[in-house]
Amino acid sequence: MSESNSPSDQSEISKDQSAPVWPHFVDVHCHPVDTPEHVHLLPTLATRQLFVMGTRPDDWALVSKVANDYSEKVIPAFGIHPWFAHHTDGPPKLEETAAWRNLREQLTSHPHALVGEIGIDGAARDRNTNIKYPMPHQVAIFQAQLALAAELRRPVSIHTVQCHGKLLEIMRELALTMRPKSSEALSNESSGGTGRYRVPDPLPPKMMHHSFSGSPDIVRALLRLPKGVGRRFYFSFSVGINGRSLKTVERIRAVPDDRILIESDLHDAAAIDSGMLGACKLVADAKGWTLEQTAQKTGTNAKEFLTVDDN
Repeated sequence: MSESNSPSDQSEISKDQSAPVWPHFVDVHCHPVDTPEHVHLLPTLATRQLFVMGTRPDDWALVSKVANDYSEKVIPAFGIHPWFAHHTDGPPKLEETAAWRNLREQLTSHPHALVGEIGIDGAARDRNTNIKYPMPHQVAIFQAQLALAAELRRPVSIHTVQCHGKLLEIMRELALTMRPKSSEALSNESSGGTGRYRVPDPLPPKMMHHSFSGSPDIVRALLRLPKGVGRRFYFSFSVGINGRSLKTVERIRAVPDDRILIESDLHDAAAIDSGMLGACKLVADAKGWTLEQTAQKTGTNAKEFLTVDDN
C-alpha cells in the first residue's frame, strides 16, 4: 500500500506498442476500491487479472462487491494492514472482535481470496500524534492473520517497511515450530487409511512480499528458510514504490526468475494499466528481458502463486 494514486514514472510505451504483454499481465497488488467512483473501469482494463487488496474492515464490503461483480477479472484479498492494526484488539481478545468475525466471513464467502494486505511497518506513525504504531501490537495482529491464512490454506500479501529483519525473525521462529510430515505417521485406521496425517502448519502456503524494499541479503535469507518455508516466498515490484530507489535493480536481480511478480500498488483503476507497464519495464530492464518475456514470466509466476498444494 502506498500513499500515491498514480505511478511516479509514467511509462512512455503505448498500449499498441505493448499489445503482446496484456494477455499475461497480472497485477498482484492494487487498491482500486480506494477510488470507488472508478471501480466500474475494472472490466475495461487491458491488464488481465488483478489481486484487489482490502486493508481494513471499512473497505472489505466493496472488495467483496467488485470480486462478485467482476469475478473473471478480480481476485479479492481481505486483511488488516499494519497502518490500521491499532484499531483492533490484539490476541487473545482479537478473535472475539467484530472485525475478526467479519474477516473470517469474507474469506469463507470467497474461497479463492487471499489474506492481505497484512504485515509490519517500522516507519508508520499516527498522523495526529506523530507517534509510531507499537511494533508488538503490529506483530501480534500480523501473526494472527498468518495463522488464519495457514488454517484456511490461503496465500498472503505482505507489507514490510523498515523492519525486514523483524520479518525474517518472525519467519524463522515459525519455521522452527514445523515438524516434518513424514515423522507424524499414524496407523491406517487412525489416519483414514492414508497412513499419515497433516501436521498443523503455522505458515500460509504461499507468501508474496509486495513492493519489496529489503536488501538482497533478506531475499536470500527468506529463500533459505528451512523445512520448505523458503520455497513459499515470492517478491513483487511496483514502479511507484521501487522506481524511487537506486537499489531496485540489485533487489530485482536477487530474486529467482520463478519467484518474481509485478504490481501497480495503485489506488485508482484508471491508473492501473499504466502502472503495470511501468512495473514490467522496471523488471525487464533489471533482468535483461524483453517486455513480453517479463509479462509471460510474471504471469506464469502469479498463476503458480495462487496454486495451493493440499497434498
